[in-house]
Amino acid sequence: MKEIATYPYFGLSYLFLGDYYSLKKHDFERARRLYTDAISRNTADAIFYNIAAWNLLEVAKKRTEILVAKELAAMAVQISGRKRATILDTLAEAEFKLGRRKEAIEINQEALTIASEEGEQERRHIENQLKRFEASP
Repeated sequence: MKEIATYPYFGLSYLFLGDYYSLKKHDFERARRLYTDAISRNTADAIFYNIAAWNLLEVAKKRTEILVAKELAAMAVQISGRKRATILDTLAEAEFKLGRRKEAIEINQEALTIASEEGEQERRHIENQLKRFEASP
């Protein structure tokens, strides 16, 4: 977050445009390009990677698209040092969408152990995700 606070204009317009094309237009490829542009301007900020990954997972239809989102989520986890529950949750969601239920559960269990530090809402979200993963065949 420090990079955004210090240089708030770096990449934000690309991030917002990526959000528009992923969430409103459901155009995965255009959103991916815009998110890549945003990330290239804030390579040290896990939040940019995580936002891009989560929003791309929302519109990903093909396995290759989910894999792109998973790579972004994995990079966010790496940059954050595995210390942000919501970032771990994004990686878990990618694993789940790839059919890797066991891995998704393990990652979200890890996220749940640190979620209380991020707040009640985040903890509840991760608990709900974990229940969804566990209930899935």
